[in-house]
Amino acid sequence: MQLLRLAKPLYHFFRLARDPSQLDRVFQMRDSANDPVMTRAIYERLAREPEAKVAVERRPRLGVVTEALLAGCPEGSLGRAYGDFMRRHHLRPDAIPSVVDDVGPDYMRAHLYETHDLWHVVTGFAPDPAGEAGLQAVYAAQLPGMLPAALVSALLLNAAIERSSQKTKERFDAVARGWELGQRARLLFGYPWRERFEAPLADVRRELGVDASLSEPRPLRGVLPS
Repeated sequence: MQLLRLAKPLYHFFRLARDPSQLDRVFQMRDSANDPVMTRAIYERLAREPEAKVAVERRPRLGVVTEALLAGCPEGSLGRAYGDFMRRHHLRPDAIPSVVDDVGPDYMRAHLYETHDLWHVVTGFAPDPAGEAGLQAVYAAQLPGMLPAALVSALLLNAAIERSSQKTKERFDAVARGWELGQRARLLFGYPWRERFEAPLADVRRELGVDASLSEPRPLRGVLPS
């Protein structure tokens, strides 16, 4: 029975390891690995965090977000930066899978799903394999649960499959920087993103204690030739 439960997550794990450029594979792996008992345990652990209690009580959601709404936000604001990010990377706000807003663990999943790209924006990590590894390290530093570690493992395995010293070191470096950023920052879960769309991005980062310079790649040592 345990093997059957693991079969689907492992299938999506190896699909992601083969081609991490497919955003849908990240969500497929998350969905297939969802264990209601574990998810509730993660939620209950998170709900004990002082910073998360307010979010659990208020349950802030993004609601309907359109390109026009984001384009109308002031220059330099969180909302404008979010819109620019989505357009630059050929993404749409409605591309993130919709999760039913309910109480408890369902709210946690819904909120994390719909704010994923906002985490990219506020941390500065790009939506490429190295940037995703860095962002997953932020999740790992701030939230309970093993899924970020599994996603990082798939991204590192991809670099090994491709026998790329460059990609391996880039992703390890991103993980180290993301972990440090996540440890230093306030909890990003439950932040009222929608309410702060018109606020300067710099102010939002300051409120959250996010040092976006940690998203910038560092010089690498000992890279083998391709």
